[in-house]
Amino acid sequence: TLHNSTLNMGKPAGLSLGTIDAMDSDEANISAQGTLVMTDKSINKLGIAGAASPVEFSEISLDDLHVDEGEIVGKGAFGVVKKVVHQQTKTVLAVKELNIQDKELRNQTKKELAVMVECKADGIVKFYNAFFDSHTNIYLCMEFMDGGSLDGVIKNAGAMPEKAVAHVAKSIMQGIFYLHKERHQLHRDLKPGNVLCNSAGDVKVADFGISRALGQTDDVISTYLGTAAYMSPERLEGEEYSFPSDIWAVGVIILECALGKFPFGNFESFFDLLEKITGGIPDAPDTLSADGKDFIKACTAMDPKERKNATDLLDHPFLKTADRDAFLKYLKKHLKAMSKSKKSKK
Repeated sequence: TLHNSTLNMGKPAGLSLGTIDAMDSDEANISAQGTLVMTDKSINKLGIAGAASPVEFSEISLDDLHVDEGEIVGKGAFGVVKKVVHQQTKTVLAVKELNIQDKELRNQTKKELAVMVECKADGIVKFYNAFFDSHTNIYLCMEFMDGGSLDGVIKNAGAMPEKAVAHVAKSIMQGIFYLHKERHQLHRDLKPGNVLCNSAGDVKVADFGISRALGQTDDVISTYLGTAAYMSPERLEGEEYSFPSDIWAVGVIILECALGKFPFGNFESFFDLLEKITGGIPDAPDTLSADGKDFIKACTAMDPKERKNATDLLDHPFLKTADRDAFLKYLKKHLKAMSKSKKSKK
């Protein structure tokens, strides 16, 4: 974990604030000087300027990070995630390197940045800075979570014991509470692959590429984005949705932790998945207590109006059984599998 005492934190000096014609525009543009201009922020090799945010930015430049030498720990359609060491302090960071020549991806990245820059809470992966190389690549500099995603954890270690499940549930809900209640923000793509953990037992929400702010808690969104397998019934059926849709995803994730597998099994098509999900949530295993089962039930009511909100869920009795040590004990199997896989690739 990167702490403020490790790097010299503070906003980079000497950067001018870029401007665009429409300050409320969703567009992100590259200036003639090779700066990425995104509404109230501009980004270049020295980092972000013009960010009105509680986050303090480190006075490091892109050149300090030697990203080309970083170890690739994740790959996607438009870029990679690298494990990078800040040479001066030997601090390990995760750097998401994206080619944003494509306009749509550039605007999606802007949305992700808008969320990450503002978020500073337990349960959410820490964001430190962003850099633009004046050509086509942007580098998002974040906390490195050495345990990888919850998806990988479950695949390697199987079903979790109840107190470990409660720890994951509490950690995720801390992040979701902050997003929903403090930032009035939907995540919209909650899934095990977007929940990261580390060897200290921290579990945090990540990847805000399709998050969207809501002005009021009763606002709704009608767009169709995210991973279908963890979508709420109302989203799958093309209806308007709001905060309860994220809560549904939390419930499915927690049930998956308890079962050690995706609750709805394999599906051959979207319509197959739709039929399974609208048919109701599968029963939780008997390894969970009545409180554990009730937590999942409170998240996964078919009617979104009947789902508990983040405030109520964070106070649920099931979360009071959360045990970091139980999660760490469970996590060891996954970390051993990661280490073994890494050695076999050498």
